[in-house]
Amino acid sequence: MFISQNFFLYLVFGCISSQLLGRLCILPATFLSGFFSAACAILIERPRRRAMLAGYMLNLTTDILYRMLRSRGVVRDVQHGEVVVFALSLGAYIYYARKHGYFEDPVTFVIRHLFGAEELHGTESKKTKHASVLVNGGCQDNGIEDGKDPRCNEASPVNGTARVNGSGIVDGFETRSSKETSHAKRIVHVDGKRDVNANEKSFTNEQLPTSSSQRCLAVRVLTSRHLSCQHPFGCLAQFCRNMAKFASLGWAVGFGISLLGDLKRLPGRRRPFLAHVLGSSSLRSACFLGGLTGIYKLLSCSLRWASNGQRDWHGLVAGSAAGLAAVAAPNSNASLYLLWKLIELAYLKSADENLVPKFNNAPVFLYSLCTGIMLYAAILEPHNLRPQYLKFLDDICGNLLSKMNRAPLDILGFQSSSAFPEFFPVNLDPKHVSKGYLQNVLIWS
Repeated sequence: MFISQNFFLYLVFGCISSQLLGRLCILPATFLSGFFSAACAILIERPRRRAMLAGYMLNLTTDILYRMLRSRGVVRDVQHGEVVVFALSLGAYIYYARKHGYFEDPVTFVIRHLFGAEELHGTESKKTKHASVLVNGGCQDNGIEDGKDPRCNEASPVNGTARVNGSGIVDGFETRSSKETSHAKRIVHVDGKRDVNANEKSFTNEQLPTSSSQRCLAVRVLTSRHLSCQHPFGCLAQFCRNMAKFASLGWAVGFGISLLGDLKRLPGRRRPFLAHVLGSSSLRSACFLGGLTGIYKLLSCSLRWASNGQRDWHGLVAGSAAGLAAVAAPNSNASLYLLWKLIELAYLKSADENLVPKFNNAPVFLYSLCTGIMLYAAILEPHNLRPQYLKFLDDICGNLLSKMNRAPLDILGFQSSSAFPEFFPVNLDPKHVSKGYLQNVLIWS
């Protein structure tokens, strides 16, 4: 109903403009008719869907305007330009959401599930008491006084107090020394042997046998995390876990899309099953999702250790670096969508602080403006539309868009007929054809 009314009103306004002006003018018949028809059509749509439609058309129109400028030689393609836009937009979105807050939208939903809900919270945290803390490898600052936590009374390379110097480098593990614990006995396992008479004392990697020291070091590396890290596992373990999880998910999505697309082919022309398992679609999706989450987690945790806490600018650095994983599966639609969502977030937050004016009917205006530009391009410059969207428009109007005689418009320099070069009007009524066009075009065709 919505699309039908939009096209119907477009024809109505086009005819009205021709009657009022006495001729078929390009701008009123294309852009203005599309603007007013879209403004009337979107009013019958549910209010909660208007913003989504406006965002979709804004994304599409941005691509159309870029193609129009490119066809005129104003701009030119930049290699991996969509990847750069995606990376910078992702990093800036996470930073701005941390600094000023965020709204519940699809981008926020995806970021929370990919990186964790804590990555969007306001995180200009206070500095920790120590230079750095091995949370899983030592006593946490959880309100328990020193010596009260029974885990802190065990002197071992895994359970003990981490002694950290001012530069944030872990020197070793030591236990608490007091009169009550100076003569305490404990059991130490060294290479499978029990030493029951060992007094409680400080242990470092040099005091342990090589094999035990290596095992303890491996445990510390896998289980250690900074105090400001909110993930349940160690930083390195969390990095491996996230990358493996989302790489598998990306592979499954790519495999499913490839398999479903192959079902449209005839049985004799379908690809073998192994081609879907190791196909480029599956591997690219796996590299994109796995690299996106893995790089973000690795850099985010590394920056926490380096800065001794979590800072808002960490999201900018980690998000921008992680966004470069889009080189495995570049998509201009996703890049433009993320860019406009960033602009929307910045504008709405600025409007809440009364820094810029807020328009209540902005989605209606944006949708109308973008639809007018799109219909203008569909008539005069169809070659500047995405091929899939041009085919969609041609299908919903009964293939009439491809049967429009655009050859007379080529004199304007728009190259209007280049999108459908095989079409030529052969059944034109001579009564409605100009004498010059009849003599110069139709007779010689």
